[in-house]
Amino acid sequence: MTGYISYTLRAPTEADAMAPAIEAIAHGFDLVKQDEQGNWQWSLASARHAFDPVGRKLVIPGTYNLNTGEELTPPVYDERFHANLKVKADIADQVKDLLITLGEPHGVEIGIDTGRVWA
Repeated sequence: MTGYISYTLRAPTEADAMAPAIEAIAHGFDLVKQDEQGNWQWSLASARHAFDPVGRKLVIPGTYNLNTGEELTPPVYDERFHANLKVKADIADQVKDLLITLGEPHGVEIGIDTGRVWA
């Protein structure tokens, strides 16, 4: 059985994350696809990957009055676009190179090990 490597991705916006994914198609990695209207959509899974678009990320939970539900302090979010990407180990080096080469010019940051539990 082939193992998987997990990456965390963070970009200024979802469009900044999607631009290098569109470019990666020419290199044989299909993380996006076009819908019937020609709009780009994330390809959430294939035989080689699983993609989890998270969006903004909660940094500090808000606090609330337990009796009234009134918000005491608002939650704090990291408004950048976050995602988790898991790829088969045999293509992990190629994908990492693509993430760096195509992603970094768009402000995409790459990390290893999401800490997310994949059941």
